[in-house]
Amino acid sequence: MIRRPKVGDTEQDLLAFQERFLVSRGSPSASVVGGSKAGDKRPPITRSVDRDVVRLRTSGATVSSPLEEVHRPTKKSKFKEKRDQTRNAVHHEDRVLMEEEEEEEGNEEEEEDLYEAMDRQDTHITKVLAHIQEHDLSPAPPPAITCKAKYGFPLVRRLEQEATPMDPAPPTASKPKKSLFARQFESHTLDYFGVELMQGDLGTPQFGPIPKDEVNPISVSSVAHAEAGEEEDDGAATDRSNFASDASHTWNTFLRSTGGVVSGEGLIGSSGLTPEAARQEVSKMDQENARWLSQFPEQEILEQQEKIKNTLGASTLAFLQARRKKVSGSRAEGTRMYTRRTGEEGNVQKNDGGMECDGTRDDAMETKMDTKIDPKVENRIEEKAKMSEGTVAPEGWLHMDVVEKEKLEWTCEVPMDTSAFQKSPKEVRFSLEGLVIPRGVNIPIHLGLHHHGDEPEAAGYTLAELVHLTRSAVLQQRVLALQALGHIIQRATLNEYGERVEPPVVHTLLEAGVPLLLRYSLDEQNEAVIGATVDCLHAILVSPLEEQLLDDYCSCYRGSHLPALRPQGSLWGGKRQEKDREEEEEEETDAIAMQRDLVEGLVRVKLLPRLRYILEVCRPNHHVVSAILEVLTRICRHSLQAATEVHISLIDILTRILFSPKRYSNCPRLMNVIFEEFLPITWEGKSEVGTTAYRKPHPLAMRLVRTLASAGRHLTSTLISRHKLMDVILRYVVPHPTDMELPSHEAYALGDEGLRTWGVALGYGLGTNAFDGTYAMFIKQLQSMASACLGHMGAPELRRAAAMIGVMECAVDVAGCAPNMLREEGSSACIPPPSLVWSHASGLLPPALHCLSAWLTNMVDGGMELEKILCLSRLLHLVATYFMKHSEKASGSSVEMLQLADDITSGPLAKLTSSPLFTSLLESLRSSSVLANASHWVKRDPPSLPSHTHLLAAPNVAIYGQPCAERSDLSQQGRVESVGVAIINIFHGYLRLCFALVQLHKGLLDKADKEKREEGEEKSLQPGTTDHYKVLTATAILNSPLFQDYLEAVVLSHAPTCTQVCFMVSELELLYLAVKVFMLRLELHRDATKQPLIQLYHNLAFRVLSLCPQGMEYHISDLITGVIWHPYMFCELSSGAGSVVEGDIGGLSLRDPPSSVSKDVTCPPSSSSILSEAFGRLCIVPQMYLKKFQEVCYAKQAVERSKHQLLCHPLLVDSVMTPPISSAVLPSEWILLPITIEYDNSLKPGAHRSSGVQPDCVAMVTTTLQTLFLLERLRPNAIRELPLGAKLARLLCVFLIDGELFLEKDVHNALSVLLRLYCTSEMQERLDFSSPIPGLVSFYDLYSSVAAQFAAVSYGDPLFSSYLILPLQQRFSLLLRRCVWDEHPTVLRVFSLPLQQCPVPVESFLYPVETDPVQLELYMAAIASGSVRPQWCPVLYLIAVHHVHSFVFSQNNEGTAPNALQRKLLHGVSCVKAEETKRHLLFYAGPLADCSLGFYLNPQLSTLQDAMINTLRQTPSREMK
Repeated sequence: MIRRPKVGDTEQDLLAFQERFLVSRGSPSASVVGGSKAGDKRPPITRSVDRDVVRLRTSGATVSSPLEEVHRPTKKSKFKEKRDQTRNAVHHEDRVLMEEEEEEEGNEEEEEDLYEAMDRQDTHITKVLAHIQEHDLSPAPPPAITCKAKYGFPLVRRLEQEATPMDPAPPTASKPKKSLFARQFESHTLDYFGVELMQGDLGTPQFGPIPKDEVNPISVSSVAHAEAGEEEDDGAATDRSNFASDASHTWNTFLRSTGGVVSGEGLIGSSGLTPEAARQEVSKMDQENARWLSQFPEQEILEQQEKIKNTLGASTLAFLQARRKKVSGSRAEGTRMYTRRTGEEGNVQKNDGGMECDGTRDDAMETKMDTKIDPKVENRIEEKAKMSEGTVAPEGWLHMDVVEKEKLEWTCEVPMDTSAFQKSPKEVRFSLEGLVIPRGVNIPIHLGLHHHGDEPEAAGYTLAELVHLTRSAVLQQRVLALQALGHIIQRATLNEYGERVEPPVVHTLLEAGVPLLLRYSLDEQNEAVIGATVDCLHAILVSPLEEQLLDDYCSCYRGSHLPALRPQGSLWGGKRQEKDREEEEEEETDAIAMQRDLVEGLVRVKLLPRLRYILEVCRPNHHVVSAILEVLTRICRHSLQAATEVHISLIDILTRILFSPKRYSNCPRLMNVIFEEFLPITWEGKSEVGTTAYRKPHPLAMRLVRTLASAGRHLTSTLISRHKLMDVILRYVVPHPTDMELPSHEAYALGDEGLRTWGVALGYGLGTNAFDGTYAMFIKQLQSMASACLGHMGAPELRRAAAMIGVMECAVDVAGCAPNMLREEGSSACIPPPSLVWSHASGLLPPALHCLSAWLTNMVDGGMELEKILCLSRLLHLVATYFMKHSEKASGSSVEMLQLADDITSGPLAKLTSSPLFTSLLESLRSSSVLANASHWVKRDPPSLPSHTHLLAAPNVAIYGQPCAERSDLSQQGRVESVGVAIINIFHGYLRLCFALVQLHKGLLDKADKEKREEGEEKSLQPGTTDHYKVLTATAILNSPLFQDYLEAVVLSHAPTCTQVCFMVSELELLYLAVKVFMLRLELHRDATKQPLIQLYHNLAFRVLSLCPQGMEYHISDLITGVIWHPYMFCELSSGAGSVVEGDIGGLSLRDPPSSVSKDVTCPPSSSSILSEAFGRLCIVPQMYLKKFQEVCYAKQAVERSKHQLLCHPLLVDSVMTPPISSAVLPSEWILLPITIEYDNSLKPGAHRSSGVQPDCVAMVTTTLQTLFLLERLRPNAIRELPLGAKLARLLCVFLIDGELFLEKDVHNALSVLLRLYCTSEMQERLDFSSPIPGLVSFYDLYSSVAAQFAAVSYGDPLFSSYLILPLQQRFSLLLRRCVWDEHPTVLRVFSLPLQQCPVPVESFLYPVETDPVQLELYMAAIASGSVRPQWCPVLYLIAVHHVHSFVFSQNNEGTAPNALQRKLLHGVSCVKAEETKRHLLFYAGPLADCSLGFYLNPQLSTLQDAMINTLRQTPSREMK
C-alpha cells in the first residue's frame, strides 16, 4: 500500500511516489473530468480559464479552483427533457416552496451575521464620524413599501394556440402588410398576453382600456390634436385673445406652444407620489400656472416665450420639439388602439376651436368607458391595489419572489420627519453652508438638502455622509462635499457651534483621518476639486481670527518672537535621538502620525511637493494661491524642522541623501517658485483685484518669508544669499505705496510685511548693510511723522509707521550690543562685526523724542484706536531700547545722559501720564488682561494642532433658519482682542522705559520722594492730575489704584488651564518689569508702613514665577536671585513686626505638641523661633533653589538663550522662535522640589548611607521646611495652587529619605510647626487624598512605604505617628485604613501616640461608624489577638472598640434580628479571653478625653443588648462560622 504524501516530502519524494504508483497499476482515488467524453464528436468548448476539476471517489465532492466555474453544456435529447419535466412536475411546487423558505432563512442568518460582524469590527471613518450626535425627540415611522407591477414579462403565445381569426385584409399602398405578431397583437387585448393595466401617465405608451380616473384633460386634448393633426385656426386664436377669462384654455395653448416641457405630466407614476396625489399635484400646478398667466398680458407671455427659446439654443429647442412630437405621436397611436378596441372612437368630439367638449359629453364618454371595462381587467386592478398595500409578490414573477424593501424605499414619498420628538441622540446635520439643521425643521425638498441616506426624511448632511461624498465618482458631488466640509470646519474654528455639537467637529474629523482623504483629493487634476480641497485644508490649519490677531501682534514689541506650534507628541524637536525617531517613524502609519502631529503627518505624506506642483504647473486662481501661501505659513510655524522642509533646496536634498536619507520630504524649487512668481522685483502695471496672483507681489508670500526667517538664523542667511531677500525688501519698502503700481491695500500690506521681515533679519545681526544705505530714509520718515498729526493719519499710514519704528529699534539693538558681544564671548574671529555703530543709534534718538513729544501733545482726547496705541508703544520701546543699550555700554553714563533722562521724565512721560488717554488705558487694563481673565478662556484646540490664541465666544450659534453673526462682527471682535493686546504692550513699553531711566538715573526716585517728605504727606498717583512732582517720578504708576486693582486680579486669579497663548508672554514681561521697578524703589527707600503694597508685589513676583513658560528661564533666575527671597520683601519680620506674627500664630496649637524620642529635642518649638531661623536662612535659599531647578526643570543653556532674547543680543540669538508653550517651567510643587529630588535620589541603587545622615541633606531639608512655613504664614497666596494633600505627601517623603533624618532637631521642629499648621480646622476642610497629587502616581503606594518605614525606624515617635494617622480618618479611602490594619499589622504594636497628642479631634476617626465587613473583622481580630491594647496604642484601641461595639449594638433596629455579621462579631466578643477587653466591648458608651482609657463605660447592658446576647447563646456555633 502506497502512503499519502506528507508536508515534509520533497519534490523527489513526490516523483518517487508517482513512479511507484504507475508501476503498481492501481486505480486512482480521483479522476479528471475536464476533458470531453469518449465518443462525443462535438468540438471541445474553448474556455477563458483552463483548470481541472477533481472528483474524490470517497466523498463524491468536487474540488475546484477558486476561479469562476465554467460548466460545459450537457447533451440531452428533447424526449428525455420532457420526461424529466413530467416526472418532476408533481413535486415541483413543494420543492420550490421549501427552497424559498430555506433560502430566505439562510439569507437572513447570513445577512444578520455579516452586519453584526461589520458593526463589531468596523473602524471606518464613517464609524468614527457617526459619534457626532444631536439630541432628537421624535421617532420616524417606517416607509410603506408598495408593489407597482405583477408580472415581470408578457406571456408568450404560440400560433397553434390561437383561437381568434386574424385580419385577412390584403395589404395596400397606404396600409402595408403586417407581420403575424402585429396582427395577433391587434386582435387581442392586453389581458391575453398577461399584461395588466398599470396606473401611470398617459404620456407613456399604454394599451388596453384606461380607467376613467386615469384621464388627464390636458393630456387628452394634446392627444386629440396630435391624432387629428390639426393646426390652430382662427377660433383658437380668438379663444387665446380672451385668455384672461379662460385660464385653462390659455394654459393648454401655452403647453402646446412650448412643446409640453413644463406640463408636469412626468409627476404621475415617476415622482414617488401615489397616482391620486400626482393628479392632484398636476391639477394644482395647472391652476396656479393659469392664475399667474392670467395676470400678464399676452404680449409679455410671447416675449418671455421667445426669450426662453433664444436662451435654450437652436439644438436644444429642436431636441425638445422632436421629443414632444414623438411623445404626442405615441399618445395618438395609443388612443387610436384604445378607441378601436372599445368601439368608442367617435365619442371624442371637437368644438369649433379644435378642443374637446366639456360638461355632459365628457360625462357620457366616461360612462361609456366604465361600461366597457372588462370584468377580468377590473378584478386585476383591484388585485393590483391590494398588492400595492402589501409586500407579497404574486406567483410567476421572475426573480421577484422576495420583495427587497430597502431597494424600493427611494421610490416612495419622503416620510415625515419625526426625529424632533425622539429622546435618543441623533447625528447632527449641516447645511451646505455649514449651518446646523435642528431636528424637526420643515425644510422644502426643492432646496436640495434631502438625499437617499439612512434618514431620507431629515434634511442636511452628517459628517460621515459628507466624507463619503468626497470620494464620489461624480465631480460635482466631490466639490460640493469638500466645500461643505470647509464651511463646517471654518465655523467650528470660530466656535460658532458653541456646545451644541459634541464632541468638537475638528477633533472628530482629525481622529477620523479626514486630512488623509484631503491629501488624496489633492492629487486630482480638476481645478475645482483642487480649489475645494485647498480651502478645506486651509480651514483646518488656518484660523482667520488668529491670523488677524497675529498680524496686529507683529506691530508690538518682539511681535515676531512667537512660540513654536509643535505638539507634545511630535517627533521633531524633541529630546529623542535621531535613530530612535527614525525607528518610530517607520513603525507608525500615516494616519497615526497625523493623529499625533498633523503638520508632521502632512509633510510625511508629501504635501509640500504637491503644493509646489499646484503653484508651478496648475497655476490656480488668486484665492487658491492665497490659501496655499497661508497653509505653508502655518506649516513653518510648527517648528524649525518644518520650516526647513519648506525651505529645502536641491543642495539640501543632496546633503540629506548622503547623511540622513530617511527623511519625509524632498521638495526643491518651492522657494524658487515663491520668489519668482509672487515676490518679483519687476511686474506689470495695476490689474484688477483677484484676477491673477502670478508675476506680481503678494503680501502673503512675504509673510511666509518672514515666518521662515523667524525659524532660525541659518534660514535667514540662506534667504538673503540665495534669493536676494534684501533686494526684494528694499524694492517694496523704499518707494511710496502709491508709486508701486499696485492696489493701495496690497502696496501697504506688502511694505509692512517687508519691514517686519527686515526687522527679523536685524534680530540676527543680518541685513545691516541695507539699513546703513537707507539710514537717511528712516531719519526723514521720523521727521515727517513728527510733523504729521497722529489723529489725522490713517490706519495704513500708522501701521507703516509702527513697522518702520520696529526696524529702527532692531538697528539700535545691533548697534548697541555688538561691542559687548565681541568682548564677552571672545569670538571676534567667528562673528564679523556688523556695519552699524552706536552713532547710527545716537542719530535716531532726537527725531524719535521729538516725534513722541509731538504725538503726546496732539493727543487731547481719550480715543483708543488700535493703530494709535501700536505707534505709541513702538516709540516708547524705541526710546527704552536706546537707554538700555547705553547703560550696557562700557563707557557708562555721562552727564548729558542724566540730564536727558531727567528731561524725558518731566517731558514726554509727564504728558503721557497726565493725558486722558492714559486714564482710559488704565481703566481698560484689567479687562484686557489675559491672566486676570484666564477663567473665561475657550480653548478647544486638538492635541495634534495647537494654536497661538484662545477661541473667541461666538456672538450667535450657526443654526439653519436663524440669523447668524456676520463675519464682519467676528472680525470686529477680533479687533477688540487686538486692542487689549496693544494696551498691554503700551504699558510694557512705559515700564520698560521707566526701568531704563531709573537704572540710569536713580536720583529720579530720590528727587520725587524728597519733595513728598518736604510736603509732609504721602499722596498716591491720581491719573489725569497735573502735579509736577507726582508725575515726575518714573515709578508713579506703581501707586495707581487702577494699576493695583489689576495686579490684585492677576494675583487672585486661578491658574490658566492652558498656557498656549503667545500674548501671555508679553503680559508676563509687563508684570516682571513692574516687580523690578518696584524692587528698585524699595531698595532705595524702605518704608515699613507700605506693607500692603509690598505684600502685593511680593505675591505678584511669586505669581509670575509660577507662570513663566519655556523661553523665560532667565526671568525665573532673576526673580529668585533678586526679588523672591529678598529680605526687604518680608516686611513683617522687620523691626517690631515679629511679635505681631507670633501673636497671630500662637493660637495654632490645639493640643499638646508631640514630644520626641530624640535627645536633642527637649521642648516643642515656637512659631516665632522657626520664622526667625527661616528669615536668617534667606541668603542661602536662592542658590539652593537655582541648583535644584537646573537639575530637573531646565538647563543652564536655556537660561543663556533666554537672557540673549530678553536683553536683545542679536549676534547670539539663533532663532526668534521660542520653544512651545506647553506648561510652566516650574512644577506646581516647586517650593518642595528639593525634598522631592532628595527622595528620588534615595531610591536609587546604592544611595543608602552607612554613616548617618549627611549634613548637607539636613541643611537642605531644614531650609526647605522652614521656607515652606515662612510662606504659609506670610505669603499663603504664593502657594495656594498646591493642594494640602500634595504638601503632606511631600512631607511624608522626609521620613523616607533616611531613617534618622526626622530625628534631627531642626528637621523635627520644622515638621512639628507645619503639623500644627495643617491640622487646624480650616486646613483640614481642604485636605483630600483622593484628588490627583502633582508629581505622584499613587498616594496609596507612598503611604504603604511610610507605614513600613514607621514600623522599622520610628520607635513610636509621636511626630511620626501624628503624620501617619492623618490619612486614617473615616472620610478618606478605606484602602488607607486597610493598609495599616491588614498589610502592616506591626504598626499597631509600636503606635504609642497618646490621646492628648492626637493632631486632630478623635471624633474624625470614629464617625461615621465603619460598615465594611472586612475592616470590622480586622478590628475584631486585632482586639481579640491583643495586637491593640490601651496601654501601648490607646488611639487605635479606641478606634477598634468604638467601631465594633457601634456596629454590633447600635446598627440593629429594635424588633429585628441581628444579621450574620453582627452575630459573628458578637460571637467573637464572647470568645475574647481577656475579661477587661470583653467588658470594654460590651459596656462601651462613647469617647471621653478626660478618661484614662479615652472612653467611658455603661454600668450595665441595655435591654436590647441583653436580648441580643441571649439570642446569641441560643444560636448554634456552626451558624456563626
